[in-house]
Amino acid sequence: ALHLRGNHLGDAEITSLANGMRTSQSLTSLGLRWNGVTDNGGLALAAALAAQPFPLLRSVDIGEHNLGSVGVRAICFAVRVNTTIKELDLSCGDPDFRGRGYL
Repeated sequence: ALHLRGNHLGDAEITSLANGMRTSQSLTSLGLRWNGVTDNGGLALAAALAAQPFPLLRSVDIGEHNLGSVGVRAICFAVRVNTTIKELDLSCGDPDFRGRGYL
């Protein structure tokens, strides 16, 4: 498990994390809630999630984010491709958030 909630991670840090994740075979959950992830970081994370199956990864929490529809769409697509992920949290408290429709 890797939980980095509220660490003020921005797109550069998320991109570095995503690049490092590509070699992980033991990651079971990823918690990135309360960070500054925008579409750029979301795209990098989505690319990593879709690139390999992560055999043990079951849960991804990116709630309270700054993602737009491009990042949300990419992450939702990656979760559909990576069938080991069973739980995705993209909640943000924004009443206009429409990401739920992408799954």
